[in-house]
Amino acid sequence: MSLTNTRTSITILSDPLCHYSQRIRIIQFEKEIFANIKNITAQEMNTELADINPYHSLPTLIEHDLVLYQSSIVAEYLDERFPHPPLLPPYPADRAKNRLILHRINQDFCKPLDILLNPSNYTQACVKENRELLRQRLISFSSLFKQKAFFLNDFFSLIDCYLLPILWRLSFVKIEIPKAADSLIQYSNRLFKRPSFQKSLSDQEKTLRA
Repeated sequence: MSLTNTRTSITILSDPLCHYSQRIRIIQFEKEIFANIKNITAQEMNTELADINPYHSLPTLIEHDLVLYQSSIVAEYLDERFPHPPLLPPYPADRAKNRLILHRINQDFCKPLDILLNPSNYTQACVKENRELLRQRLISFSSLFKQKAFFLNDFFSLIDCYLLPILWRLSFVKIEIPKAADSLIQYSNRLFKRPSFQKSLSDQEKTLRA
């Protein structure tokens, strides 16, 4: 697909170290969406988002008069707005199953990861507990990584867009995956090479696995 076919006036306000923002950048490059990614710092967030996003959260999408926030809403909007390649299955039941997995990723993986990425806001005991919690939850999913070419699908999907930024940050938050969960490691190493993932990495994110 040529970028000229998807030229838009979309601007995405993004945090270069945020895994929620990175999932949107993966979608952008997977679908070859011509969008302006504007990275803003935590100090700039209140100024940039004061009048358009009551939560002052990233990522935030702006397209003409449309403003969207909350990464899952942004992700599904981009998948519907730019339908090729599709990142959710075509049938309602399969789409619903994928959405349940996306919900589990947000609840079971992202919440402990957010604590590990901001350890100064929590006690050492809380950080330690959530590190082991995330590790065990990922290991419990490990057998699913070898069932399909991608996670639970035969095609690259939103699930992969959500998972890869989390897996990229594991070494940074000092989580080691045991050899018994080798299918998860193989999945990570294979999909980290995918062009859309490589293009999604900010300079700051590249250093997380340096």
